[in-house]
Amino acid sequence: MKTTTLPQGLLGYMIFMLTAWAVHVGTAYSAVIETYTFEGLSTGDLNGQNGFTAAADVDVVSGGLSYTNGSVNAPGGSQNISMTATSLNAAGLPFSNSFAAQTGDVYFSVAMTWSDLTGNFVYFAVSDDTDSSGLTNSAGFYFNDAGTTLRGRMRGNSSGETTNGLLSSITTTQTSTQMVVGKLYKDGSATYNKLDLWLNPASTTETASPVTITQDLGVFSVDTFYLRGGNSGASATLNMDNVTFGTTYEDVVIPEPSSIALLGVALAAWCFIRRRQ
Repeated sequence: MKTTTLPQGLLGYMIFMLTAWAVHVGTAYSAVIETYTFEGLSTGDLNGQNGFTAAADVDVVSGGLSYTNGSVNAPGGSQNISMTATSLNAAGLPFSNSFAAQTGDVYFSVAMTWSDLTGNFVYFAVSDDTDSSGLTNSAGFYFNDAGTTLRGRMRGNSSGETTNGLLSSITTTQTSTQMVVGKLYKDGSATYNKLDLWLNPASTTETASPVTITQDLGVFSVDTFYLRGGNSGASATLNMDNVTFGTTYEDVVIPEPSSIALLGVALAAWCFIRRRQ
């Protein structure tokens, strides 16, 4: 019986690809729900791209927002999304999108820069839908005090059930990238009722959160995220990048390698092996 032997270079390449694939689907990345780096999108209007519904002044722009602090290193790539006062001042939704419906713990992270956010209704939220007000059955964070303060918020329904918690007082500029990490979960409840928040984390291991907010959202599952505008300065700006959702803390603070990046590394290794022969 004739046997076929793979060339040594090809065999090495295949082994490397399998190893890279194993790392890629390993524990650290196994529970990523969705991540938005805005790479590969057309510059200009975000609306209609990658499932987003967005206002006219929400644009994909060049330049990524890279965040580094301690062991957390989230490179920003080459693009992010930019918003101006037109939508940030309006009591509507500058953008919204959805992810696979979740009933367990949901973690999220967002990298941001901003300026002149003088109001208190520029609100990033996770919810079960996108109602017209952008406030009901939602949990997330909003800006206050000219953007020097971030506050956590959980809102159960349109009647005004709201619990707020001070996340942190910070001073920032448009050139300083901040990261907010959140965990929405159920604590002895059939519906979501707890929100933990971290600002500018330095560890890839989950630590005790500086802020925990308790408020029954009245929903069993979540599948939507959005930004709500309102009451900002005339020159307000907000940029966002690396919007990530996962089921563990590590999922949202350790960037997931793209398949293209893995292929590039594998091809480089294959070329190296060929040169060694």
